[in-house]
Amino acid sequence: MKSSKTQKGSHKFLKKDFEKNENLELDIAIQQIKAFERKKDKVIVDGCILDNLMNVLWNKEKNSKDINDNFVWQIVMKVKNNICNYDAIFYLPLLEKYPVEVHKNIDINKRLEMANLYEAIMNTYKHHKGSYFPLQDCPAVIEIFGQPKERIAMANLYMDELDKIA
Repeated sequence: MKSSKTQKGSHKFLKKDFEKNENLELDIAIQQIKAFERKKDKVIVDGCILDNLMNVLWNKEKNSKDINDNFVWQIVMKVKNNICNYDAIFYLPLLEKYPVEVHKNIDINKRLEMANLYEAIMNTYKHHKGSYFPLQDCPAVIEIFGQPKERIAMANLYMDELDKIA
């Protein structure tokens, strides 16, 4: 009997731990964006606050009873209210034509599910839904693809254009 209580208690602890960690990671990412904003240098960050959002949405789908809807809503709003701190978001869709090398310990099914979530979120941007991206003061979301050198070249072209606008 004690072991079942311990398991239930530890399960709740993991839920709180997940929410606390996601909030902390998101807050750190937001602080990084704001710190970069004050600098004149061009900075490309591997990953952005959308990654935190995707992780929360994916975990909510997998553990719907364990993750509070209010917590998910708070994360969505925190991302939506801070995404404007980016000048542009370069999005690398998962394409068979241009495979991206992954580490051995990555769960391929989770990766595909996350790719589908990203695609769904990117469609809200493309169709100006306002669900996850603000309708005003929103950074450009730019799909880049190809081999690594091609992706870097594409990003550089866009960064040069952003300099002309600024």
